[in-house]
Amino acid sequence: MRLLAPPLAVLGLLAGSCLSSALAESNPATREWPFDVKLDGKPIGHHRFTVQSEGQRTSVLNEARFNVKILGISVYRYQLDVTEQWTGDCLHKLQSQTNDDGERLAVRAERDGNLLRVRGGKTPVDTSACVRSYAYWNPKALRQQSQLLNPQTGVMDAVSVREAGESQITIGDQRVPARRLRIAAPPGDIDMWLSPDGEWIGLDAKVEGGRTVQYRLRSWPTWLPRTDRPQALEQTAASRGAQP
Repeated sequence: MRLLAPPLAVLGLLAGSCLSSALAESNPATREWPFDVKLDGKPIGHHRFTVQSEGQRTSVLNEARFNVKILGISVYRYQLDVTEQWTGDCLHKLQSQTNDDGERLAVRAERDGNLLRVRGGKTPVDTSACVRSYAYWNPKALRQQSQLLNPQTGVMDAVSVREAGESQITIGDQRVPARRLRIAAPPGDIDMWLSPDGEWIGLDAKVEGGRTVQYRLRSWPTWLPRTDRPQALEQTAASRGAQP
């Protein structure tokens, strides 16, 4: 299955979840995207992104666990662990480990002087360009890009990125307004869903066989500005005596 969200990353399932949750609670410069993932409408697992920023430096943890079942029997398993380090909007270092239903892949990239050296893919890449991966957490950095580094394969994917209208998506039990940012990439389009203020809140993508993978946040992130939070969610929280 093609990688959908590159940074998301990094330790084992429990260790990664515990670490990212602790970071998000203790550091206001840390943002977390915990997505439930479905394939053709059926739950298959989760994908969690944790992004920690300090000045021009950004660290990203990217961790995914999928288990596709038919009649209760596992027919496909996928595990992804990625760590990324960024300077500004440019990738400085990356390490990834993927288990794609038994096929193990490892990619590493690191800035060496003026070059970013990528190893582990089919063809080594050495480039002086400002390289970006599929940084869904930073939509502004994706715009106007013609190539993005795939952290699973180590390949520079040819892409195009454009605005594709507005709609609504579901977060928790609420419908919320969303803008669509479409990434045309192999093997099919990726639709990023953004909040009215431009923050990433969902994703739909085509994978091999014409099937659809859907990412939806489990709940509205507390780090998003109050003006960006759906009024319906605030009313629901208030009715329960909770702080919105």
